[in-house]
Amino acid sequence: MNRIILIGNGFDVAHGLETKYSQFMEAYWTNILNNISSQGILKLPYQDEFEFVQLKLYEKEEEISTETLRLFSFTRDPQKDIYSYNDVKESVKSWNTKESISNIECKIIFKNKFFEHLSEKTCLTSWLDIENEYYAILKDFLKKPEDRLYKGKWASVKDLNDEFGQVKNALEQYLTKACKQGVEQKESIQKILSSAISYRDVSYSKSKDDLGNIDDYELFLDKTCSVYEKLYKFMRSGAYIVVIVKNVKKGFEEIVIHCWGI
Repeated sequence: MNRIILIGNGFDVAHGLETKYSQFMEAYWTNILNNISSQGILKLPYQDEFEFVQLKLYEKEEEISTETLRLFSFTRDPQKDIYSYNDVKESVKSWNTKESISNIECKIIFKNKFFEHLSEKTCLTSWLDIENEYYAILKDFLKKPEDRLYKGKWASVKDLNDEFGQVKNALEQYLTKACKQGVEQKESIQKILSSAISYRDVSYSKSKDDLGNIDDYELFLDKTCSVYEKLYKFMRSGAYIVVIVKNVKKGFEEIVIHCWGI
């Protein structure tokens, strides 16, 4: 018997899965810092996997020496392993104010303006709703050009939709990985998926239309067989039906299924 598990809103967060939109953004920026920082040297210019963000150095010299790059190294907090867009901004600001490298400027360049909008939002609040942000910008297109809040960022709704689609694809990949790892590692979830079926998990209908509530055994057989006959026309050649006819209680908790193969 297959178990049907109804998962309600908040199930993932309640079991500690890192599936919040804000966690997606943090993971993205943490990955950027992990990729550009190596042994105290920054690997720049940098282009992220989904081509949302570039980090570049602009300077007057033809080449930037290793010694100069070391001055741009990102100092990590030993008590912290997750970094935000605000952390990256503060680091860039710190790099650009060093007198020893005044002729070099580091810039964060966003190729996806919608991702930039989301990143800026995370600096203002810990709560982020990607769909709501998209909808607010979409409604902004209905206003007169002079009244638009986001005027100049997107030339058309199509441009916004394209960038929203790119972020959606990145989010899907993140959630797929986060959920797979989380479900495999979280004991609380594994217990729900694989624990024995308890009598408390089984619900019986009191409806008179339920076959199990028919007292007349001959009528019960007639009604049951009519169900099989209706199912037969949908079955391919060689297929079979497994009919669960009774749940047998074994001990105090476990339910054992008694069934027929037809």
